[in-house]
Amino acid sequence: MKTKSLNVAAIISALLLTGCSNHSSPLYDYLNTSTSTTVEQVRLSDLYDEQWTEFALVCPYTAKEEIKNELGISIRTYLTNSTDDSSNDIVLRAEDGSYEWIYFNRFDTMSLCPGKPPELKYRSIDSILEFEYDHDYGNWDLTGITEPTVQ
Repeated sequence: MKTKSLNVAAIISALLLTGCSNHSSPLYDYLNTSTSTTVEQVRLSDLYDEQWTEFALVCPYTAKEEIKNELGISIRTYLTNSTDDSSNDIVLRAEDGSYEWIYFNRFDTMSLCPGKPPELKYRSIDSILEFEYDHDYGNWDLTGITEPTVQ
């Protein structure tokens, strides 16, 4: 019986680690393969499926309650009452309210929250994200978000 529970625990751990990987994300791939050494600008709508209409950035230590209140999402992924130190997440949302939570480790390739955290809210998927390359740490820091103008 002990062997069965260890096997089940190992399988669950492997699945959770796979689900949290940022190495299959189009944004991760885009920045990781960039040949620029200064600035990159990108629209998430150019990288992700057409079903997504909005996105939100979730920074380290964001309270689960705040995520629920501002984004309408109850998360159970994190063991504490907030996201952890390494979290650096994007939530993609479709018109029907469905969403995809994409975890990025902020110490690997990019930091979505390098300074003052951006406001926790949904933005248009057509917003332009500007990243600057940090030569000291070898990763990309989000430095600005330009939302499309409403006409």
